[in-house]
Parts: sequence; C-alpha cells; structure tokens
Amino acid sequence: MANNKSQIVPHLWFDKEAIEAANFYVSIFPGSEITGKTAISGQGKRMNILQLGFHVRGSYF
Repeated sequence: MANNKSQIVPHLWFDKEAIEAANFYVSIFPGSEITGKTAISGQGKRMNILQLGFHVRGSYF
C-alpha cells in the first residue's frame, strides 16, 4: 500500500468584511501579507471581494 501523505488546508469564510479580517491577521503576525484579491464589483473600500489570498506564518489562506 502506498504511503499517501495528505495535507489539510484550512479555509476561512467571511460573508462580509473579508478584507478587514485579512488586514487584521497580517497586521498582528510579522512576515504575513495579502497575496491576492479577486473582486466581482466595485473599487477601493466599496469593493466586493469574491476571493482573497493571504499568508500568515507560512500558512496560506
């Protein structure tokens, strides 16, 4: 039998305020950053985020 190592990848779900939550997480953990945003409409603070990527201490969300 093959030894298949699988990795559990956590995902966070926010109905609203995802960018605010990501900004909070990256602000409290040094070396963390937002790596990408996909918007479905709007700009700036009125942007509706469909998907947001960020990493905190080597874990990607």
